Amino acid sequence: MWALKNYKTSVISTSFARYCLIKLNHALPIFIIMGIILVSLRPIHAKEIHVGDDASLKSALIGAKPGDEIRIKPGRYKGGTYLKGLAGSALKPIVISASDPTQRPVFVGGESALHLSQVSYLKIDGLEITKSTANGLNIDHGGDTSNPSHHIILKNLTISEIGGRGNHDGIKLSGVDHFQVSNCQIQNWGGSGSAIDMVGCHDGLIYGTLFRGRGDDQSNGVQAKGGSSEIAIQACRFEYAGSRAVNLGGSTGLAYFSPKDASYEARNLKVIDCLVLGSHAPIAFVGVDGAILRQNTFINPGKYLFRILQEQQDLRFVRCRLGVIEKNLVLYNGNQVSQSTNIGPGTDSASFELKANCWSEMGGVLRPLSHGIPEKNGIYNIKPTFLDIKQDDYRQAPDSESRQYGSQSDWASKPHPR
Repeated sequence: MWALKNYKTSVISTSFARYCLIKLNHALPIFIIMGIILVSLRPIHAKEIHVGDDASLKSALIGAKPGDEIRIKPGRYKGGTYLKGLAGSALKPIVISASDPTQRPVFVGGESALHLSQVSYLKIDGLEITKSTANGLNIDHGGDTSNPSHHIILKNLTISEIGGRGNHDGIKLSGVDHFQVSNCQIQNWGGSGSAIDMVGCHDGLIYGTLFRGRGDDQSNGVQAKGGSSEIAIQACRFEYAGSRAVNLGGSTGLAYFSPKDASYEARNLKVIDCLVLGSHAPIAFVGVDGAILRQNTFINPGKYLFRILQEQQDLRFVRCRLGVIEKNLVLYNGNQVSQSTNIGPGTDSASFELKANCWSEMGGVLRPLSHGIPEKNGIYNIKPTFLDIKQDDYRQAPDSESRQYGSQSDWASKPHPR
């Protein structure tokens, strides 16, 4: 992706280098050609703008141009900024970041700390957001589903204490394509909201992020619905992240779908290498058309491991189908969980595959665990060996019998300071 490159190049100079290779290959010595290429790949020096108060920050944001890097000094800033049309380019993204990563700028209050509409090629890095009344960070298409925000990088963000008991999200993404969320911490979002809520979003990655919920509400950790597709949730850690830690699909008003004619709530989603502590039902498949749940560790779920549901009743939508659940490690208490899977009416549960998962009962209950869907090659009565279960360190020891099952991510499996 554009944001992962170590340098930026200009279109003109890159084209010139290509011309030299094609047209002059037989006329010039190779060292001259290579010299031309190295010169053509010289970095473009972005304009750095250092800001230290609300007025200078607002001015910098309003005037930001492709390649600008807005460095925010440590301090307290007012939330509630709205911007539309902020646009970098593939070679010159706009960067909004902490000037000192060890002393994050803190955005306090406002409906959202930042509400950004129809933005593109934008990176936000190293900010702290707290006590927003609606959503912590809101990025959307401005009501035009044909004009999504796109190429967005969100990293090293700390978001906490968002909203009240209602539908308030840590990060709200509506109509956002080609995005990454990485190395963030989101804690205590709305009681019926989500840490990250995606509506009509596509081609995304959520990686290495910590979700820490209140543990007593009807919220979600991550939700993807409204026509969302091609999204991976990988190497993340969920600690009591609502009733459903991950909601793959959902129930969306028809006016909010992107694409407008989508026949699914969500499609082609992946949850891989994550660790989930608690939650009433850690994973819900809800009107999804294809999802993979692979190599995750689940610790002490409340009632079910998985739910297969069809909340969207409009006849144009496919029945919830084509889930693959494999190579996961599940530690459960048989006094709480007697059936791994809850299946709702109107679903195509027969299309789901449950295979090669490892189940470990930790409450001394001997009755077998039922699943509701056929299981292949399930493994039972293996006791995993963790490095320090009392400290919520669920990294498996090298000699653990279940080592090949569950999350292989050290980051997701180890505890993180509060």
